[in-house]
Formats: sequence, C-alpha cells, structure tokens
Amino acid sequence: MDETEIYWHLAEKLKAKGFDNLYNYYSKEFKDPETGKTPANAEEFAEIAVKIMTKPVWSPKEPLKGDKLEGWEDFKKKGIYNSEPYKFKAHWGGKFGTATKKFEFYSETLKKALGSHAEKHKTTIDDILQTSGYLAKGEQAFIPHYEPPKRWGSDQEYPYTFIDYKSRLNREGRSANATWYQEFKKVDVGDESWDDVLKINPADAAKLGIQNGDTVKVSSPTGIIVVKAKLWEGVRPGIVTKCYGQGHWAYGRVAAKDYARSTPRGGNNNELLPDDYERLTGSTARNGGYAGVKIEKA
Repeated sequence: MDETEIYWHLAEKLKAKGFDNLYNYYSKEFKDPETGKTPANAEEFAEIAVKIMTKPVWSPKEPLKGDKLEGWEDFKKKGIYNSEPYKFKAHWGGKFGTATKKFEFYSETLKKALGSHAEKHKTTIDDILQTSGYLAKGEQAFIPHYEPPKRWGSDQEYPYTFIDYKSRLNREGRSANATWYQEFKKVDVGDESWDDVLKINPADAAKLGIQNGDTVKVSSPTGIIVVKAKLWEGVRPGIVTKCYGQGHWAYGRVAAKDYARSTPRGGNNNELLPDDYERLTGSTARNGGYAGVKIEKA
C-alpha cells in the first residue's frame, strides 16, 4: 500500500524536526503477526500493516469453512480467500429483522413504526408523512411507490434547475490539484481545460442576455457562486449544469486560480447545494433533492 508507506515517510520527516511520537508508534507498536519483528523501513511497515489486517483469513483462531490457506506466503501466492459456497435459500424464511420476519413488499415494519409514532404524538400516519415531505397517503405508503424529488427554491424566484454532475476524472475530490485533471478536463463533454463553466442552453442564454464566455452569478436558496457561462446545446432548456470538483481557493496552486491570493478556479457547487435529510430515517440526502437557481450577468 503506497499510502501506508507515505505515512511512514511523513513520520520520518516529523522525527527529523523533533516530533517523534508518530515514528515511535509505527516503529515500536506495529509488530509482524508471524515473527514479532518491528518495521525498519516503509516497505516493511506496509507489509506488516496488511498482515495485521488480513490475519483473520490466513491465520484464523478457528478453522474457516472456505478456502484453506497455509499462512501468509500461501495467501500472498493465491491473493484471495473464498468463503464456503452459499446454500440456496439458506437465509430465507423467519430470519429477516422485520415485523413479519420475512422480506416485505408490503412493509408491516414501517406501518408499525409509523403507527406507534403517530399514537405517541396524537396524530395520524398521513400527517407524519405529509410533515416529512412525502405525498403518499394510506396504504400506498407501505408499498414501493414513486415520490418526486424535492426541489429547493420556487420556480418563480429560481427558475432554472441546477444539475451537479461528477467528472469522469474525479478521484475522491483530490483531482483538482493535479495538472493532468485540469489539462484533460475537456474529456467531460462540454467542459474546457483549465477552466470551470456553467453550461446553459443557447435559448435560455438568449432570454437572459448572456453570451458565451460571460461571467455570471448563480444563486440558489443556500448560496452564490460566480463562474463562466458556456452556451451548450447538450443541456436542455430550463436546466443548467456544472461539473463538481472545481472552485477551490486554498487546496493548492493548481486547484486554485491564484493560490497566493486565495482566488478560486471557478465556483464550488457545494455553495449551491442544499443540506437536506431523509425525514423518516435521518439519512443524508446528498443526491436526494436538487436546487433551483437564478442566473444573472456578473
């Protein structure tokens, strides 16, 4: 694992500057599960870390029912462990964590949970659903059904729907500070290298008096960004779209347009996207809703 080795090298540099806690932890607390040897360099540290993580497979406390591995070297040679074959229907019937102990197409579990919640707060299940932003009523709530996505912002104030899409070049959001990402950004259809653009249908741009390359201010109910407009027929009227990943101002000299002055390269989509949650479970709804935006010449 190259990332494991990088942490070792960082620990060495910190030690050289008088901060040896991390290096001492790595070099003394990490021990080879087979030999008890501690690491002396980055390569040994990386291997020992992997051996510690995978020991339950190649050296289990109890015999495993799947593949039989004869220690670490055998595991390295084979590169994989397969569990015992799954017996068809082994987990069917009476083993689900539901009210019926079965897979539920009609959810008695949800019905029971909402019913007790409604009784506790002296209201109805339909009222809870409506308060939570759902349109389903009655029995429809307990079966698979369609619910329209939630839109932030009224059509009157924020007439354009903002679509946040991901670049085929993104790797966990780190890519924007890599020169190859900026150079090859045009592989995302409609985007431009070393730039960040908001793509607008030419018909919408004409109504707004916006020309290709104009700087525009994009506002949603949660924030504002300033970015360059790109007239592009690949986006339908009423929709504007911008790739996620740009707009950094302090992420690095490549990600920012001017790192020394904290000038971002384009706009950060997070400024426009609402922070929302699925009301019944509390789960984050990162892509469960969308924002309306208004666009003005900056």
